[in-house]
Amino acid sequence: MDIKVSVVNLLNIKKYRIIPQMLFVSFIGIYLISCSVKPNIEFTYNGFNTMTIECQQPTGGLTVKRIMLDSIKESYGITDLDSFAVFQWADDQIQVLDSVPVSFGEMTYRYIIENKDRDTLFSFQTNKYQVPKELIPTIKIQEKPGWETIYNKAWDLSWQRIRTSKALPSRFAYNDYPDNNNTYVWDAAFCNLYQAYSEVHGGHPGILTYDGFYHISQNYNNGYIPRRFNINTLKPATKKEAVPGEIGTNPPLFGLAEWNHYLMTNDTLRLKCILPFLCKNFDFIEGEMQEKPGRYIWGGNGSGWDNIDRGVEGEKLKYWVEMPALQALAAKYIVDIGLVVGNQDIVREYTLKREEKKRQIEQFWNEEQGWFCGLSKDNQFTRKTLQGIWPLMAGLVDSVRTKRMVENLLDNNKFNTFPMPLPTLARDEPGYNPKGEYWLGSVWINMSLITIRALRQNGYPDLATEFASRTLDGIYSVYQNWEDYPETLWECYSPEFNAPASHKHTYPEVLGTVRSEFGGWTGCLINLLIEEVLGIRVNAPENTIYWGNQLKEDFELNNLKFGNITTSISVRREGQKVVVLIDSDNPYIFNINGKEYNILDNKLNRITVY
Repeated sequence: MDIKVSVVNLLNIKKYRIIPQMLFVSFIGIYLISCSVKPNIEFTYNGFNTMTIECQQPTGGLTVKRIMLDSIKESYGITDLDSFAVFQWADDQIQVLDSVPVSFGEMTYRYIIENKDRDTLFSFQTNKYQVPKELIPTIKIQEKPGWETIYNKAWDLSWQRIRTSKALPSRFAYNDYPDNNNTYVWDAAFCNLYQAYSEVHGGHPGILTYDGFYHISQNYNNGYIPRRFNINTLKPATKKEAVPGEIGTNPPLFGLAEWNHYLMTNDTLRLKCILPFLCKNFDFIEGEMQEKPGRYIWGGNGSGWDNIDRGVEGEKLKYWVEMPALQALAAKYIVDIGLVVGNQDIVREYTLKREEKKRQIEQFWNEEQGWFCGLSKDNQFTRKTLQGIWPLMAGLVDSVRTKRMVENLLDNNKFNTFPMPLPTLARDEPGYNPKGEYWLGSVWINMSLITIRALRQNGYPDLATEFASRTLDGIYSVYQNWEDYPETLWECYSPEFNAPASHKHTYPEVLGTVRSEFGGWTGCLINLLIEEVLGIRVNAPENTIYWGNQLKEDFELNNLKFGNITTSISVRREGQKVVVLIDSDNPYIFNINGKEYNILDNKLNRITVY
């Protein structure tokens, strides 16, 4: 007799066959099952906040209990009484759905199976430190086991940062700064780029974090969205940031995250709901932060580049190069979303606004340096930073200038540092610190991802793969070899030392003083691995996986889900040919460098590429 316990996300309940008269739902659930024999019990996770208890045939006499083992925080909105309860499970029932009040990544639960004499037959304890493999794509690269190690570590840290709060619109969100309980706009955007791979499994709240920001923005009538909110109160983190302005405005990356979510889920309804927020926020930035056409007043805190002006003699940054580019990118996603939802008025309006930003970005091009740079109050170009990559990412740069930018990225005295490439401040600029000093030279994986994506999108896929591979190698080397704190991920990395970066302010010369055990946007290494190294990009609306066939090693990518499809892909090289084996629970198209193959469901599909 088999009893299986699995976890299911209530957000995806429609995807599971539940018999209504057999369903009991509770935030505190303990279930009574009847059974006459000692069962063979299996526990299987399927989501971050719900659990299905399944019996293959009616049983008699069993009680299933669920108990919270960790302390209850006030922010959860529950009491000690909610940590334990009992529910009756009918004799003929085969499945029960239990919703837990606190995510499995934040609370440890114990499930106890007892017989009718209250003898314990089995006990199972959940693990809040390790994501269940059922909830993520799994990767195997025999020649690069270290990549798999840091990939799994990134998922574990993301799992541990799922937060529960009664103040949140959806009760759950992501917070990569547990030391201050603040969730940020641009952190959340980058994190959702990889969390979507688990969210579609029901394994992460992911994009729901943005619902908190949209909820707060309804308190303003001008489109302002504060850059961070307190996870326990759903209020702006500071009084200054509660006042609309540049201090409380983060990079407007809502469209980047929402479009990524759409490609993974094909959720058009969400696009309709969030489009007004994106439009109003775009218009707020245009009206409140733009001093002159294309010239925006900003600062280190708002932009996220906290200390970028430190170490500068004389001319300091006033007009930030990335903002017109970010606005152009935001307009692009607004247009894309408008096309999907059929709003032609928005498509026409924001197409024109994007073209306007494209013209305005011209003033930031530094012909002498071959790079887009910020401007000082005296109209002087400021230093070369990866802020200048955003025009390339936004599709605003012609091929001639793109080539000049690539030359900078390949220059060992600028951005092509060793062992890790792509420091946020160019190596030949004043104030550059080879130890990092936060934004004065550190390698930040979110900006590495944007740079690498921009290269691929603008015709440099081989260089994108090379930089992605070197970045992954660098992360793993620090993970393995940093003796002060091995086997962890860091907030940012030194470009020239095999070490985590130094911090700003007090410890600019001390390596390893940035945050450790940091998932956050360092977790974008997941995107680097799946998309930029393995070359896999999903598009649920098109029912297609695009593959670039760029990695020279064999690999396996299992449990990859997009839309209503779960698939596994195995690639092995046999001499001059490449053999791709694919199985899937639903049909889709597998596109290899422009050639389409129809993948059939419930059979092993074999593709040979010469």
